[in-house]
Amino acid sequence: MKNLNMLMFHKRNIGTGEKYLNELIYSNLINFTLNNLISQRLKNKLKLKVYFRKKNTFDKKTVGYLETTSTTKTMPVRFAKMYVRVDMSFLNILETITHELVHLKQYSTGQLSKRIWKSDNRVHYRWEKKDMGVSSDIEYKNRQWEIEAFAKQFPLVEEWTNYIKEPKNWTKQNKLGLIWDVVLDNVRLELNKLNDKIASKNNNEKRKQLIKNI
Repeated sequence: MKNLNMLMFHKRNIGTGEKYLNELIYSNLINFTLNNLISQRLKNKLKLKVYFRKKNTFDKKTVGYLETTSTTKTMPVRFAKMYVRVDMSFLNILETITHELVHLKQYSTGQLSKRIWKSDNRVHYRWEKKDMGVSSDIEYKNRQWEIEAFAKQFPLVEEWTNYIKEPKNWTKQNKLGLIWDVVLDNVRLELNKLNDKIASKNNNEKRKQLIKNI
């Protein structure tokens, strides 16, 4: 399958080795996830830029977001920018990426759309052909597009890890063996660090699930 037309932009002062591994891992996750969310034909039409940034470039509660253009016409998205915080746990980075990819699926298929209404010059959202109004008027947790993205973000990560951990899927070209080794090391490291923190209990269970049977 053809890979997504994609560019990645990393935080400053990143080493060559770290940059290589990050691009290898995250591009594989993005392509695998999109293959499961949209058709190859649609994927071929998309362009994505991914920016990895530190928390001082985000709002206090924001860990990532997908940026698309709003116009006075409703049109399916074909180009988007994804912003992901890097100064957080490895698992959170993976889930943030899959969360935003669900939004990319929503926008590119027309399930979710937005346009500027001439009547008030504000951006209005439309979900599954139903007008939802201005996003600021809808409580974040009640936005249908967010409900779907949160519900799917971890299952998508788990589906990806279940694939890359299987040696039968490894080739010299796809480097899945290397990707899995790095993922495994990161998840185990975080499990050891957070094992005694009650606040991280839920995420620790997620990490254990990702590396089960290993």
